[in-house]
Amino acid sequence: RMSKSVTGLMDRFESEVFPVIEQKLGKPKYRLIMGSSMGALNTLTIALEMDQHFNRVIALCPPLFTLSPFDKWHKVMDYAYRTGATPKSVFTIIALGRKWFANTDEWLRFNPIEKVKNVAFKKRPQFYISAGTRDEYGLFEGTEMFVESLRKTPAMTYWRPNSGQHCAVDIYSLAKFLEL
Repeated sequence: RMSKSVTGLMDRFESEVFPVIEQKLGKPKYRLIMGSSMGALNTLTIALEMDQHFNRVIALCPPLFTLSPFDKWHKVMDYAYRTGATPKSVFTIIALGRKWFANTDEWLRFNPIEKVKNVAFKKRPQFYISAGTRDEYGLFEGTEMFVESLRKTPAMTYWRPNSGQHCAVDIYSLAKFLEL
């Protein structure tokens, strides 16, 4: 469980992961990072911290919540009702959030919805973000908020809401985005 302002994982990613990959494959001229669901959350976290390394960022159904795991129960119930999230899904996220974060301040410090509001991109990456409009976790609301904030930055933003539940992906628009 975190209770520090930093985890050190970003530093390790930049100082250990990149060098190992580049040693095996060579230093790329073009770098893309992509993730789905929890991998999309990690993708956004990395991209917002290390944007100078990536030309394109793809986040498919990132778990971006407008709810904190430390919110009062009336807010939790309002969130479930407002977003259409199932109670089981909401309680799962609350349990995970409370396991990994010490308090609301820490949750907000690592939350991409908050981080994107203060990011100063060193270059102009292209983002492809998608989410299902009927996501059972209620993620669509938070993902849409993230995209609205991202559009206020110099980053190019491709937003693809998809009819469907968690991880509904439009493979045709994704393939078009991936065309170099």
